[in-house]
Amino acid sequence: MRFLLLITTLFAASCAFATETVVRTVETSASPLQAYRAVSEDWIYKQWNDVEAASFGVAPESPWRIILPGGVISEGILNILEPGKTFAYSIFRGTFISEVRIDFEPTDSGTLIRVSHEIPLKGGVAMMEATSVGGIWDRTLPKLTAYLDSRPNSYLARPRGSNQYPAILLLHDRFGLTNSMRDFADSLALRGYVVLAVDMFKGDRTSDVSQARRFVSLVNEDEAMAAIGSCWRALEADSGVNRKRIGIVGIGFGGKLAMRAVAASSAFRCAAAWYPPDAPADSILQRIAAPLMIVNANPAGTDPTPQASAMSQRLVQQGVRAESLVIKGDDGFFETANGAAYSAAATTDAMRVTLSFLDRRLKL
Repeated sequence: MRFLLLITTLFAASCAFATETVVRTVETSASPLQAYRAVSEDWIYKQWNDVEAASFGVAPESPWRIILPGGVISEGILNILEPGKTFAYSIFRGTFISEVRIDFEPTDSGTLIRVSHEIPLKGGVAMMEATSVGGIWDRTLPKLTAYLDSRPNSYLARPRGSNQYPAILLLHDRFGLTNSMRDFADSLALRGYVVLAVDMFKGDRTSDVSQARRFVSLVNEDEAMAAIGSCWRALEADSGVNRKRIGIVGIGFGGKLAMRAVAASSAFRCAAAWYPPDAPADSILQRIAAPLMIVNANPAGTDPTPQASAMSQRLVQQGVRAESLVIKGDDGFFETANGAAYSAAATTDAMRVTLSFLDRRLKL
């Protein structure tokens, strides 16, 4: 009897001083890097979660802060344990600090996200906090997986107002979904378009030219097309989009994929491609029914280069209704990471002719 009483006492003591841990796991079809970025980068976090502001540091250990609706602030320290795979962060919760660890494990169909939220309290207070924390994760994780399963790491920009607007799918070049692409989406939104910039590289992006070449050499175009299709469906389901007026714009590598996309679906009203490195196979070009605009560059002036002339001739031979334009500059003029090829003047010219084309096809 005394032995049983001793065991009971020791068990009660251990419970009283144990840390309460809330564990949640969810699966998503997105890649581990896409899932990792969605909860550790401020601009992506704001795409799927209802917050007024978010700030996440980029150093291995740095402050983070989220401002929730109503002005409630949540903040702490972010600690990157293994980039792209695991991070932990502290949360200041009044009189105590709780710790969260999130792991992103690859699966055959995507990613398993595991959340472990430790609460340094004891007794009934710990149980009440665990219930509250569990409820928060139960509300948050479905929003995260809905975003990751439909348009992972994409960037959505809207015009002001509550009308239905024409829409554009925006496809990035070899560098991935960079700041420049997001700025481009914002510019198009200011001109009255709902814009969804697609991540076709499963979370990869770079400002290094050699790494960008590697991305293009390794990317599976069919998987990139699947990402485009998923984002197109998200646009069609958006109540703020006029689904009968959706176009597609691609830069560089994205220009080639824009041609593939408009050939694959009659839902696109038009497509524009800036300096695509090449065109899809003739069997694909033959299926393009919507109007197409190709914008190439020539540093010597506005006459087409031999490459641009050859592509234009191919399009004509395959019966594509294409406007082929040449502006003064180098191919690669849009992305600052292209170094000397970048040109703000050429980008402005390309934007001007592209907006004219889009307005004629999607607004009139």
